[in-house]
Amino acid sequence: MTIAVVMGVSGSGKTTVAAGLASQEGWILLEGDKFHPAANVAKMAAGLPLTDDDRWPWLRAIAARADEVRAAGQSAAIACSALKRAYRDILIGDRPDAVLVYLCGSKSVIAGRVAVRTGHFMPPALLDSQFATLEEPGPDENPIIVDIGDTPTAEVEEAIRQLKARETTESGHRVFATYPSLYGRVVLVTGGASGIGAEDVTQFARQGANVAFLDIDDTAASRLIETLRQEGLPQPLYLSCDLKDIPALQAAIAEISRLLGAITVLVNNAANDQRHAFEDVTVEFWDERMATNLRHQFFAIQAVAPGMRAAGGGSIINFGSISWHASQGGMAAYTTAKAGVEGLTKGMARDLGVHGIRVNCIIPGWIMTQRQIDQWLTPEAEENLLRAQCLKTKLVPADVAGMVLWLASDDSRMCTSQLWIVDGGQL
Repeated sequence: MTIAVVMGVSGSGKTTVAAGLASQEGWILLEGDKFHPAANVAKMAAGLPLTDDDRWPWLRAIAARADEVRAAGQSAAIACSALKRAYRDILIGDRPDAVLVYLCGSKSVIAGRVAVRTGHFMPPALLDSQFATLEEPGPDENPIIVDIGDTPTAEVEEAIRQLKARETTESGHRVFATYPSLYGRVVLVTGGASGIGAEDVTQFARQGANVAFLDIDDTAASRLIETLRQEGLPQPLYLSCDLKDIPALQAAIAEISRLLGAITVLVNNAANDQRHAFEDVTVEFWDERMATNLRHQFFAIQAVAPGMRAAGGGSIINFGSISWHASQGGMAAYTTAKAGVEGLTKGMARDLGVHGIRVNCIIPGWIMTQRQIDQWLTPEAEENLLRAQCLKTKLVPADVAGMVLWLASDDSRMCTSQLWIVDGGQL
């Protein structure tokens, strides 16, 4: 449970970042401006700055709503200017699960944002009063500081990175189990630069594993490596590789084995769920979808198997999909490939079990990666999703990563040839 108070002067992007946090983490969004009484709105619209007497009832109303969220066992992202320490004391107080996220930027950058903003009741002329009132959070408030000026997506990702880096038992944030058997183990994650794959890479690095990952998005890979470096974790090994090119995949796996040693954990994560009408599918498109979503999983298994046999065993984790189980249409080639992943898992578990190599398949529900949020998460789709799930919270990559870690570890040593569903109770 987390209450994240996203603070900063008007125009710093509080609502955008808070909304991004809420979407990615499955939290409730509380927009502070909506708690202003009509008198406050009228005063600001007239170009008159608010006094402390104007703000106290407003801040207490936000805090009261946050406490309702906490009492319900839920998390929230609050967008609120919270310019003074006294204001933040009302919102944060002695709540152990509350954290401050400060959006910090120069006056010139923020003025540029305010100048092009439309539909907001606070005029640009009040920006000077905002900076005059601002008391930047001190070290004793332990704020998360996000420098603005990058894209909103990057700012949200940075806030989430810092939130995750703080995850401790005392703070009430999610804590992953520690698996001693993963320490020093060589792990390969395909499609590891973003989304679920990036979360897997991060969590394996935190376990002390020697992590390598493959992807074609060099920019996202560099960003992930830098994030891990800032957290003080060892740099994972990244190789750019188009998994549809099987000789390139085989060469990459050979290079990883040469540099790090035998791969004893393989996470076949890479996929692309591009929507397509069945009437438009050509032979070439069909073959490309099979190559993108199924074929590379087999050839990655084939390439790592000799090293796993020599090491005395290993764990292979294939990623399937809930889509075909739920009779989802609009992407026949994808659902066919993902159905094939389950058949591949069962067959390879039988063939490799004699060598102590376990093969399992994770079937994730609708996971809120940034790509899913940007392309397909509409209010109607979200409503339908939560109606279908037993658990009324959106799934995030970390929900899947916990299962990946367990299946990779020796704690699951007698689990193989199984389908592990992580979907909040949708199926």
